[in-house]
Amino acid sequence: MRPIKPAHITIAATMAATVLGGCGDTGESQHARAARELRVPVPVLIHTQPRQATLYAAAAQTLDPTPAGSIQLLSVALGFPGVQRVLQADSPMIAGVRTTKTIISSDRAGQVMTWDPSSGAVLASVTPPRPVVLFAASGSPSLAASIDDQGALALWNLENPREPIEIPIAGSNGALRQLAAFAFGKHDSDLYALTRTGNLYTYDVPTHTLRSVRSLHQTTGNLPWGHNGAIPIAAAHISEEAGTGTTTLVVATARAGVASIKLPVLKGSTLMPASQVTETPIAVQEQTYGQPRVILATARGVVFWNTKTQRASTEATGPVSGLAWYQDELTAAGEQGIATGRSLSTDEAEIPLSQCGGRPARALLEGPGGPLALNSDGTLSVVTQEPSPLSIPTDVTEASTIAQFDPEGDLLETSGTNANHITSLIVVTPTAPAKTAAESDPHRVLHTYTPSGGWWPQITSNGPGLFLDTADTDSQYVVAGGQDPTGTAVVLVWDKQTGKPLRRLPLTTGVTTPPGTTADTPPSIVPQVELLPGRHLLAAYSALQELVVLWSTTTWQRTATIDVGPVAGFSVSPDESTILVTSPSDKQSGLSAGNTTTRLVFYDTQTGAAKRHVTSEGTELAGYTSAGNILTVKNGVVITQLNSDATAQIKPPVTIEAGHIKSIAWRPGSELAATVIEHGGVRLVNLENGETSPELTPPEGDQAVDVSFNPAGNLLAESNGTPTGSFLQQAQPSIWRVGNHDLEQRACELSGGAPSRSEWETWTHGLPYMTPCRSMPATTDRAPRQPPEAPGRPVMLYQHGESIEAATTDGTTRAVGTSEPNSYPPVQFAWSADASAGWLSQELLHSITPSPSRVHSAPCPCSGVTAATGGGFLALQSDGSALLRFTPALDHLQRTQISGVGPYQTMLLTMASGRAIVAGYPRPLDRNTPTSLYLIAPSGRVQTLAGALRGALSGAAALSPSGAMVAIPAVLSGGACYSPEHVTILNVRTGRASYPAMPAGIPVPVIRSLRWSSRGTLEATIAPTACGSDGASLTTEPEGKTYTLSSGRFTAIGRPAPFASETGREAEASITGPVPVAFPQHGTVTLKVTTSGRRYTFAGVSQFSVRP
Repeated sequence: MRPIKPAHITIAATMAATVLGGCGDTGESQHARAARELRVPVPVLIHTQPRQATLYAAAAQTLDPTPAGSIQLLSVALGFPGVQRVLQADSPMIAGVRTTKTIISSDRAGQVMTWDPSSGAVLASVTPPRPVVLFAASGSPSLAASIDDQGALALWNLENPREPIEIPIAGSNGALRQLAAFAFGKHDSDLYALTRTGNLYTYDVPTHTLRSVRSLHQTTGNLPWGHNGAIPIAAAHISEEAGTGTTTLVVATARAGVASIKLPVLKGSTLMPASQVTETPIAVQEQTYGQPRVILATARGVVFWNTKTQRASTEATGPVSGLAWYQDELTAAGEQGIATGRSLSTDEAEIPLSQCGGRPARALLEGPGGPLALNSDGTLSVVTQEPSPLSIPTDVTEASTIAQFDPEGDLLETSGTNANHITSLIVVTPTAPAKTAAESDPHRVLHTYTPSGGWWPQITSNGPGLFLDTADTDSQYVVAGGQDPTGTAVVLVWDKQTGKPLRRLPLTTGVTTPPGTTADTPPSIVPQVELLPGRHLLAAYSALQELVVLWSTTTWQRTATIDVGPVAGFSVSPDESTILVTSPSDKQSGLSAGNTTTRLVFYDTQTGAAKRHVTSEGTELAGYTSAGNILTVKNGVVITQLNSDATAQIKPPVTIEAGHIKSIAWRPGSELAATVIEHGGVRLVNLENGETSPELTPPEGDQAVDVSFNPAGNLLAESNGTPTGSFLQQAQPSIWRVGNHDLEQRACELSGGAPSRSEWETWTHGLPYMTPCRSMPATTDRAPRQPPEAPGRPVMLYQHGESIEAATTDGTTRAVGTSEPNSYPPVQFAWSADASAGWLSQELLHSITPSPSRVHSAPCPCSGVTAATGGGFLALQSDGSALLRFTPALDHLQRTQISGVGPYQTMLLTMASGRAIVAGYPRPLDRNTPTSLYLIAPSGRVQTLAGALRGALSGAAALSPSGAMVAIPAVLSGGACYSPEHVTILNVRTGRASYPAMPAGIPVPVIRSLRWSSRGTLEATIAPTACGSDGASLTTEPEGKTYTLSSGRFTAIGRPAPFASETGREAEASITGPVPVAFPQHGTVTLKVTTSGRRYTFAGVSQFSVRP
């Protein structure tokens, strides 16, 4: 396999910058003097007084921008690994939790605040009756719970985080003031509170009432403590296994071992014997997948116990105050800040933790959105898994041999299956992450440049392919160099605006390097190309031939061929008249760190003739700056600035102690350069004194190869390689925000907000007040929210992005709620006979009632809602344990206990003939588990139809006008493109199911909608699966047809089939973009609705329902 960069060849520097001269006003301003004073204490304060240090650094650089200030600011920005930002309130914070979209916290003054995690802005502030001391977050971003200092519990409706609503849970208990654990469980239907004395309180979330109080002494099984006497609980943790509802309580004791207890059944087992618990646990976690581990936080460090191998180890990090799991990563917090580590697939007990950083933490607060560190100074640190918030995320599968900025500030990258099979050169927006919400960002790629099909023979998947190592662009052309599939060193040319392939310029044919071997000679590649637009020339270096070749971009004929020997690359002067190379002397055969006698050779770009040469001992890299001066790197560590003739130094040389420099790029408009350190990452260097920044590290296991600044100098692209033998294979590139504004704002994020004037005067001893940080918006207590009015009577409910909206009889539309666009289950709508409308979303049930028209909401961790007989709404508790009947205004509910339903992935489908129809699974799912149906009478009696769907539920059920029949779509699992759907017809009165034959001629049918006509005939929209014959997904949905069910078979009636439709008041939807085949359908559709004589059109709708 051909290498990207041979490990023994140095990389040429790219010089595209302005050198700042030394002239100017010699008088120093008050701001400059203030900045000099501020810079002194930062290195001392960064770990002892982090707020002061971060604000000092930001203020100093704002007052007087200098290279030294940029280095210092970058040191601060990278000095807090794992911290996204710090939140600071007026009073010290004492509790908090992060949901998937909001942070809720409380402070000593009694305020409860909500925050935007991405910006750190305060969204709201309310003052409950007593100070909150503990929070718990559910699986929904809209629901949390709290307990105050008197033991009173409450739920929090966070659907609108700017107006949080507290919902008291009946009664308070002084015993709850000392809790060991507090969490939701059992599909968020239960709320558990475990006291330090071993009593477990269980609350029912929908009814807000206490369900039971039990002692851990009632636990059965092999436990490390006895069934009598006190249980010395030191730490505990409650977690729920995703998708199963299985809730586990892990209890760590001071001298009686660690136990795992299943809730709510109280069945336990010993995880860690008492003999192994030698330190008093402060916090405990259990890893149940991969390598099973118990993890304890202690005063000495983190203790790991592998329950499989029965081995223990300790990572001595000092006192650890908290532990948290998030996305397969362990976070520990303590006096040294936070440290993180990823679970490894080994039999070893420990999980290696990264270097700690950030503020001293006294607790770690776990939540579904990630952990928060409760710091000793009363702030909250938002913990992140990103290497640094300065890094712009790129897709982990994205690997590129090139990461080079163009003159417009866009980024040139390669696209393909691997380095040897590149399919195109692409231009991307560098500030757009490669992935957003787990889907590709369609706006990220600006242009694609694909080779012409006639440039070489057809490429096979296992044969040689295209390799690109370098690229450049100007206003007319895009060029790339490398090796084509024939083994030829080649330059490819495209029209920049149209992407049309223009030229293939071959140089020489050599031998490719087979996989796992090393070539004795350089491969036949072009490692550098440069456009000279002012002289209409294109220059390229051929590594095997040791030639620089120039072509005319007017005739595409060669104009010069220069024999330069084995060089690291070349540099073009700003006026494009000269090419500069660093060459070994005549007595040497190669250029490497071991050869000290080198020459700087200058060639004329028009004739190719050598103009002159200058001996330069030990020079490995050399290149022009945009001012026409020359920058050199000697012996890998000494950076020197020379005049344009390389005859005199214009600045004193600086020596870099961070490591051997393999590549360098000047930051435009500054005295800063980015250097690639051999076998490492990138460091910024102050060219005035040689001071270096902390390392901008590539992804784990990779090394930086080359570096490039955008024209503004605020973005840095780092191309990376993965070591493979003697070579570096292409890897995921890194993009960094390194502009002064970005670094200042990073410092502000780490400080917790702008300092007050009094803080500033105290810290700076009276220096003028100036800070780049935005002050947090002022917050005030809000009165309890009044339910919003909804004018008119709703005739349609639909989801548009994050908004739930209602179309009403008076011809208006209005937002009535919010929901995540891709939540599962999707939003479900229901229409009650009393004219109220309801919807269930993210564990909150909502309704709109007429006379007066109001919107109501209530906590409801439920799976499915439908209209209840006689009015109001019926919902199924998510764990399948109860049916909940709500009044139209959701102010009262009746709970009917049921048993024998599910309990896996239960879903209320509809209400028919007085009975609730529920789908679910009696055991954990696999591909062969068919869905069972359950018919539940008002008394709670359950009739089970095991495996009745003959597959998995795939869409919404349709109820016949008589209420006697229900049509339910189902799917057989066979992969994304081979999962045929069918219909189950359930006779509610007899409890029997039938399965009509699907239309012939559709191998893999997809049911887009089911509906009953007023005469009781079932109609269906059926289409082929959105996959081609090769199994690849299509870009558009196939056309569907309308069918009616007659004599047990679907027959096409030829009527045009909308993408989806509803009965009752007419509605139909047409697709406007690709829609996933799998349930639920989250595509974007356009609705055309006729109701009350009005015609509506709604674009961008994902879920909708029309009043019957």
